[in-house]
Amino acid sequence: MQSKIGNGIILVLIVSVLILCILFRIWIGVVIVALALAVHLNLWKKYRYDCPKCSMSFQPSSFIESLTALNFGEHRKMKCPRCGFYGLMKTVKIDENRR
Repeated sequence: MQSKIGNGIILVLIVSVLILCILFRIWIGVVIVALALAVHLNLWKKYRYDCPKCSMSFQPSSFIESLTALNFGEHRKMKCPRCGFYGLMKTVKIDENRR
């Protein structure tokens, strides 16, 4: 089960890497982390996930939840907000014309 502790650990690791890069003047590390987060933020807005158990289509409620979900090709391991099923959810791109 994805926990808030796991999310917190990943967030602490990202912040730690950024601080170390700044302290040791490794600016390329800061740029790489910032670009990776920007790309993921863009993807977070463009995809939804379908629960195989209850067929609910949803987007993660937070950016951190989306960032820390394990990725398996066209599936991500996360928790369904409706039925509570924790498992692989099919990734579906949101059609821009239907918004």
